[in-house]
Amino acid sequence: MEGSKVKKIRVALVDDSRVFRRAIKRFLTKEKNIAIVAEISFVGRLLETLKRKKPDLILLDIRLRDTNSLYWVDKIKNLLPQSIIFVLTSYDYPTYRRMAEERGVPEYILKRDVSEVLLPTIHRYFELNGD
Repeated sequence: MEGSKVKKIRVALVDDSRVFRRAIKRFLTKEKNIAIVAEISFVGRLLETLKRKKPDLILLDIRLRDTNSLYWVDKIKNLLPQSIIFVLTSYDYPTYRRMAEERGVPEYILKRDVSEVLLPTIHRYFELNGD
């Protein structure tokens, strides 16, 4: 529809791998309804940047340098209760899945499955039609 503004989903990428962040950014920005508003590579900037950027969706890697970022989920949720957090990880460990579930993280997506799983999952949560 000409002249109408499409509401974009504001996404924060939280991953210490610059290569992975670039790949995800390229992948997601092909979607007209998605805008990458923050790229965060370490926990020192995590809360400050999220507070300032107020993303709708946070894509959170479990390992940020030597930190298990699942321990930050409660702080993120207290700071931004309206934001949805998805875990994107290379670790297919039941313990990590359970920790994410216990913290109310609705999606645990393996990085190897991102190209097939991530966009349909975002569409489902944000009720996009995938155009």
